[in-house]
Amino acid sequence: MEDEWCPVGSHIKVTNPITKKALDMTVIGKEEFEGETLCKAALETTGEEGTSTFEYMWSEDKNTTVFTKYDTEGNVSLKYISKDGKKTIIGGDGKTLEF
Repeated sequence: MEDEWCPVGSHIKVTNPITKKALDMTVIGKEEFEGETLCKAALETTGEEGTSTFEYMWSEDKNTTVFTKYDTEGNVSLKYISKDGKKTIIGGDGKTLEF
């Protein structure tokens, strides 16, 4: 079956690459990222400061993964990209760290 790797409505456990906490996310569909089709899952959490959103996207071969945290205003507060063995962290201030 073609969509086995991205079954919309299913749940996946994702480890936050920064805090190492496990997140239970819901698969919501596919999205284009840098010319690739990735599967996308999301989770909303509500804390003292409001609702934050987490998104996790991955390629079928798992060579590309993107983890994004949005703040309560919907702005990116952290983006963690792993593509072809290269890792990039982009902070909410736009600063980029590659390793």
